[in-house]
Amino acid sequence: MGSLCPSSRWRSPSSRLLLLALTLCGGTPPYPPGTDHGWTFRHTKVTSEPPAETHRVADLVCSFYFPAPQVALCLGGAARTFAHHVVYRTLKANFIDAYGGNLTTFAYLKLEDERGSVLEDGVSAKQGVRVGDTTRADLSSVLYALRHIGVDEARMDLVLGNHSAPAPACGDYRARHDGLGVRDSLAYYKSLLGQIENRKKCYDMVVAHEERTGVRFASVIFARPDLAWPFPIVPWCAHNYFTNRKKQDWIWWLTRADAKEALSRPHDDMYGCRRELKDGQTVEDYFYTGQRNDFWYPGGRGDHAQLSGHIVRVPSVTMGATMCKQFVMPGIWPAIMKDEALPRGWNCGEILHGNPYNHPN
Repeated sequence: MGSLCPSSRWRSPSSRLLLLALTLCGGTPPYPPGTDHGWTFRHTKVTSEPPAETHRVADLVCSFYFPAPQVALCLGGAARTFAHHVVYRTLKANFIDAYGGNLTTFAYLKLEDERGSVLEDGVSAKQGVRVGDTTRADLSSVLYALRHIGVDEARMDLVLGNHSAPAPACGDYRARHDGLGVRDSLAYYKSLLGQIENRKKCYDMVVAHEERTGVRFASVIFARPDLAWPFPIVPWCAHNYFTNRKKQDWIWWLTRADAKEALSRPHDDMYGCRRELKDGQTVEDYFYTGQRNDFWYPGGRGDHAQLSGHIVRVPSVTMGATMCKQFVMPGIWPAIMKDEALPRGWNCGEILHGNPYNHPN
C-alpha cells in the first residue's frame, strides 16, 4: 500500500510544513546525514560477535543507520558541581552513552567562582544580590570526572584561579551596572560577560578541532557543566539534525550552520561595542535578541522535553536554589508537567541538590 507521508529522502530544512507532516507520520525526519531509511532492509546479520556485549545500547539500536553524524558537546562555565557524582555520572550514562554515535566532548571549565547566586529561585529582581564565599572545584576531582566522560587533555581548557571575563573597552559599561537590584548589579553584568566568554571559548575549541582533524560536525551542543541528567535522551538515530533545540540557556543543541551565530556572535557584539546589556534586560534575553523567529524548535523559545539536564547547586545557602520550577517529567511534549505536579519521590530537590551523591570524590 502506498504511503501518504512525504518521501523519506527529503532533506531540505526550509519547509516547516513538510517537517511537521513527516513528524506526524511517525518518523523523526530528516534522517541522519549519510544514511538511508531501511524500507528495503539491506543489511547483513551480525554473527561474528554478540552485539549486545560489544556495542553501546544506542549504537545497537541505531546499527542500521551507520555511519553516525559527528556531533560536538562542549561543557562551558564555572565547574561548581561538575565533579559531583550525581552530575558527571548522569552526564555520562544518560547523555553521552544514551546518545551513542560519534560524540566528541570538550570542556572549558573555571574552577573558582565567587559571584554566588545572582538570582535565586523565586527572588524578584528588586531584591539584593547574594554574593557568598568562593566556590572552588577540586582540580583532582574535576580531572577524574573529565576522564570518566572521555575528555582528553587536547580537548580541555581549565582556568585554575578565580577568573572574571574582562569588561569591554567601550563606553562606561561598569557604571551602568552598579545598582542594588539583581539585573542592575555588577554581579549580574559579570555573569553575562562570563557566559559570553564560555560560549565563545567552546566555539573556538570546536573550530580548532575541526581544522586540526578535518572533521566537520553536524551539530554543536553547548551545556553548562553543573547539569545532572536524571533521565536518558534518545539514541542518535532518533534525532533531527536540521533544527536547533534548547533547555533554558543551560543547553543549546545547534546545527553547525547556526553554531557561530549562537555561540560566537554575542561575544563579537559585546566586545565590538555593537550591543550591550540594557537596563533591566535579562541575560537570557541578551542572547536571544537578534535571533530569527524560527531559530528554536519546537517554536519561539520553548524548551525541548528530551533535554533533562538540570542545574545542581553546591549544598550552600550562598549558592541559592536549584530552580526546580524548570524540572519536568521526561517525554512530556510540550513540557507541561512541572515539578509542582509531581508526586513525592519524583521531587526535583530529592533527585538533585538533596541527593546523598551530591558531592565530589
